[in-house]
Amino acid sequence: MSAPVDTPSPRAWWVVAPLAAIWAAALGWAIFALPVLAAWVASVQSTAGWVQVLRTSGLVWVVGHDVPVQVESATYSLLPWGLLVIPVYLLIHAGRWAGRAARVDSVRDWLLVAGGGAVIYTLIVSVVSFLARVPGARTSTKYALLAALAISVLSLTWGVLRGSSMRAVIIDAIPSDIRVVIRGAVIGIATMIAIGAALVSLSLILHFGEVIRIQQFLDP
Repeated sequence: MSAPVDTPSPRAWWVVAPLAAIWAAALGWAIFALPVLAAWVASVQSTAGWVQVLRTSGLVWVVGHDVPVQVESATYSLLPWGLLVIPVYLLIHAGRWAGRAARVDSVRDWLLVAGGGAVIYTLIVSVVSFLARVPGARTSTKYALLAALAISVLSLTWGVLRGSSMRAVIIDAIPSDIRVVIRGAVIGIATMIAIGAALVSLSLILHFGEVIRIQQFLDP
């Protein structure tokens, strides 16, 4: 007869939710900071200090949430949606861990974990948006708050559900025909967003000079 295995007790939602939000924010910032740090290290003539590099990295991370960025007197709001893949994936992964760690098995726990994490994540993005202002470029804290709230609520809600014991019950309650339609629609939308983001990025790269000339013409 085998000895009983002690299973870890579930963690409180007010512990799990902030940990998930902080983990997603920290890792997301680190990913967006890599190219900034690489450019700073490679530039032998750069006079920017660590504070400037950290602010620039934070600015890039906030922009990655599809937040418009104001450069001088121009505001760029048509940004590639492909950048959203990073924060969305990290939030879903963090939510899945939170759902398992808290052993979410009710709608109340589901909403508490997802909602608590979304609030913390939104506060982090808003604070970074306010502090990460570099000469000539900044983001709107209001737009950053709204974008982060929408992204974190949707991503964490789905992630926590995936990590909870309610997922199988909810999925089994949906007819198989509807599940197939939903799965196909999600895959189709994701594919269109990815292709659209790639085409927009490629077009901006190929016609970057023309974009600059148009901007200078509109704002002499």
